Amino acid sequence: MVTPSSPDRGRSVALAHVSSHRMTSSISLHTFSAPVQLPIRPTQHVVIQFPPDLDPIGGAHSLKEDDRRLQFTPCRISVEPMQGTADGARTTLAFFSRNGRVTSLIGLPRPQGLGAQLVEVGGGFSEEVLESPAQTIAVAGGTGISCFLSLESSNLGEDAATMRRILAWSIRGEDFPLVEYVLQNGMLDIELWDVKIFVTAGEDPGGLVGGKPETVWKDRFNSIKQNFQGVEFACRRMEKSDIFEDSADKKALVLFCGSKSLQWQIKMWALGIGTVHVTDR
Repeated sequence: MVTPSSPDRGRSVALAHVSSHRMTSSISLHTFSAPVQLPIRPTQHVVIQFPPDLDPIGGAHSLKEDDRRLQFTPCRISVEPMQGTADGARTTLAFFSRNGRVTSLIGLPRPQGLGAQLVEVGGGFSEEVLESPAQTIAVAGGTGISCFLSLESSNLGEDAATMRRILAWSIRGEDFPLVEYVLQNGMLDIELWDVKIFVTAGEDPGGLVGGKPETVWKDRFNSIKQNFQGVEFACRRMEKSDIFEDSADKKALVLFCGSKSLQWQIKMWALGIGTVHVTDR
């Protein structure tokens, strides 16, 4: 079993690569399984050590050990009974990653498949924070949505069914297919959250978002809302009033997972209104 201190004790758990799917030009979804029940809570991250032959072309010396040790936050954690395993269970972890120099190698075809070692579990929001009776506002930037996708109503205290919870997700236009995938595959519980999605221009010039004018985006949003009526969309950056609209006279609990720049902005907006709890992507 893995604990946050497992690297110091030389302990790890074997993982087997199950599948990889490219969501956008820059984001992929990877799935791994372990032949044990892992002690991991929703919103926690995992650290995975990949083998020397991760790069099948460059060979065993193309990447240093530290380059092959990567951190991810699972968007899905599932445990199933499985005969023949150490504790009669199998854990499956799915996570999104940016397609970088090393992560792009994970899904490459290889004769023997890909194995790895889970060497650390840590971070995340504490159970005490998640079960707080305060109004909860979750803010995600890009793939930071993963930790909130791992949450279910059972993780959010007895008032989860009646408490209003806001989820604000900022994502670049070029990565919008990730939003469609998450919604269409039921990965985001829209009964649990009041969802607001902000599609930003990123590096696009001339007022375009993801290479398209705002009118095209409005048509796309309206098409999606036919099946997901509780989801709001906007072609702009989020503003203070979007997430703190009803919090002027009461304290709010803010959960954040995203970039450092967005984190700074959220903390500025939350001054005097609520406490911001941060976890890593």
